Amino acid sequence: NGNVLWTEPMNLTNAPAFDNYVRIAFSNNEDGGAIFGYDQSDYYIYLSSIDSDGNILEGFPKRVCDIDSEQFIKGGIKTDEGIFIYWEDNRSGDSDIYGQYFTLSGDLIGPEDGVPISIYPNDQKSPTITYNESLNEILVCWEGFNGADYDIFCNTIDLTTLMVNTQNDGSPLYTLAEGEGGQQNTFIYSALNGHYMCTWDDERQSTDLEGDDQFHTDIYYQEISNGSFVYEDNGVVVCDAYHAQYEPKIALYNSENGEDSYLLYWIDQRSTGKDYLFNLYAQSITH
Repeated sequence: NGNVLWTEPMNLTNAPAFDNYVRIAFSNNEDGGAIFGYDQSDYYIYLSSIDSDGNILEGFPKRVCDIDSEQFIKGGIKTDEGIFIYWEDNRSGDSDIYGQYFTLSGDLIGPEDGVPISIYPNDQKSPTITYNESLNEILVCWEGFNGADYDIFCNTIDLTTLMVNTQNDGSPLYTLAEGEGGQQNTFIYSALNGHYMCTWDDERQSTDLEGDDQFHTDIYYQEISNGSFVYEDNGVVVCDAYHAQYEPKIALYNSENGEDSYLLYWIDQRSTGKDYLFNLYAQSITH
């Protein structure tokens, strides 16, 4: 209700020798407490939990992964069983994507070294995830460096077994977008009908603008249903207006009469002239 519960701020990390950056936080179901993950300036990542008075619970904080590498939390989700944390990790020499599953009490569910989500040549960066409750499955998408720019790939994780689903040869399960120009700023969303809704900004048409030194990105879209793409490979264009469109997001805004409607919105610079102008534009998708 907006009332201040603590008379003064509480130190939640108790590590004065390091900088600490909280990246995720969820209710821990302990009478108003919270469980949270944070990066420390020694490049390790930690999980901690507090009660409603800000007291650190017994057994916390703890390392998310004990491997000696540079690790950076990129996000997490809460399920009925616990929380799944995912991070970038350079233990191979390149940036890869790992994850770990904990109960809300902080007990480890996955392997001690983490769940290897994306372990491929070159850097794998900027992961994003969405949770499909009906399948008890996570879709993880990331940007994979191809030597010139970034393409977008995805794997799924069965949260019952923590098996990472890939192609039979170990390559990514889905190649969401690849080819000329870079693809980035992926956002994925689990729709009520079980589909995965995926959107990103894409530079593929920038290469067609000869003599134009402006930077251009467009908004593209794809859906995944029962393991297959709904639309053509590499997605369909949502908006290719002049100048840059980027950082798309998806949100449910209406669900009635057997139809679910979603807002796909993004930052748009089409009005840019002598100065950069930033507006918000949107499109609607209904299932």
